Amino acid sequence: MVVSFCRVEFVIASPGLHLALNACAAAAVATLLGVSLSEIGNRLSAFSPVHMRSELEVGRNGIKIVNDAYNANPVSTKAAIDLLESIDMIAEAKELSCLATC
Repeated sequence: MVVSFCRVEFVIASPGLHLALNACAAAAVATLLGVSLSEIGNRLSAFSPVHMRSELEVGRNGIKIVNDAYNANPVSTKAAIDLLESIDMIAEAKELSCLATC
């Protein structure tokens, strides 16, 4: 048996480990369907996130905000909180999570 490994790099235009994991899963399925790694990398790099979905914003006073208000659900809310926790904050910064429904 011959096993060869290939590698492709891409940048997703939205933050969060959950999106990186989803992109890897999509790449695995696309590979099984015969899509080339270069095409997978090109398409994933062209990904454009939905408005108000894991948008990282910085307020005038420097407060970092994760706007995940579009069709939020428990899983996406957890991902937004995880994203907030993963942001490199300055020493002794305060964090606040605000959850609301309309």
